[in-house]
Amino acid sequence: MKRKIATTLAILAISLTLGISLASADEEIELYVYTDKASYEYGDRGTLYVTIWNKGGAVDLENIEVHFPWEGLYHETWDGNATLPISSSIGKGEQETHEIPFTIPSESRGTWGGSGAAQVTLHYEALGTPESLESSVWIATAIPISNENIMPTYYLTIVLAIAVIVVIIELYFVWRRLGRLSFPTPTA
Repeated sequence: MKRKIATTLAILAISLTLGISLASADEEIELYVYTDKASYEYGDRGTLYVTIWNKGGAVDLENIEVHFPWEGLYHETWDGNATLPISSSIGKGEQETHEIPFTIPSESRGTWGGSGAAQVTLHYEALGTPESLESSVWIATAIPISNENIMPTYYLTIVLAIAVIVVIIELYFVWRRLGRLSFPTPTA
């Protein structure tokens, strides 16, 4: 009987130890993402703030990855995303805020319609296991009335249209002259 009680107590002690260590190792991270302004104009500079609040066990932060809505290949360079390496550890109840600067494109981009959401991914390691947490923030942009960088393209289009019209008129007059010419009949 004593042996059964001792075995039961040993099993109970082991299960309590495992339960306590697992409960204290729970990671609960909250990710808050916000910008420095409510809306932007084309060409404006802004700052994206990423606040990490750890409510659980200690975690090792690796990096923050951001994909802006204007992400893409433009003028042979990739633009619109950022990776911020942070390589730090935060314990329970601690928080960190990181700033990521960005610039709203000043030119027109076919894939970006103005406003959009920036996707933020936090990569971290908890208990030796790689984890990630995602969040997003809306970046509102005023619709431009005119875009100075696109105006030369509009002017070039107008000049080309006028040149095509002039060429068509000249071809009409050439066609009319050729219609009045008389060609000798071929002799065999």
